[in-house]
Amino acid sequence: TLAYVYHISSDDSKAIEIYEKILPLFPEHTDTLYNYALILWKMERREQAVEYLKKLLAAVPGDSDAIFNIGKLYLELEQQSRDCFLASQLSPRLQRNAPDAHRR
Repeated sequence: TLAYVYHISSDDSKAIEIYEKILPLFPEHTDTLYNYALILWKMERREQAVEYLKKLLAAVPGDSDAIFNIGKLYLELEQQSRDCFLASQLSPRLQRNAPDAHRR
């Protein structure tokens, strides 16, 4: 499809635009679901990427690529959540005038 041409040309915003027009017409087209999920992932829209890979699995249960990529996405999302938590815990200590800046 034209969306795939934009995708491999790294024009992700144009590819997204076209995929979003195609998906309502062909909601179970597996290549479209997969490629759309990959672009979402590339654009760091991980939760949405998981959602579309799950739609792919509903159409093709046991699809090994979808299962593998969902696993990788969950690991990235977990790491991102962990990093945000650690940053929120450390941020008061990193502020020079914070009352607990020198405490452990």
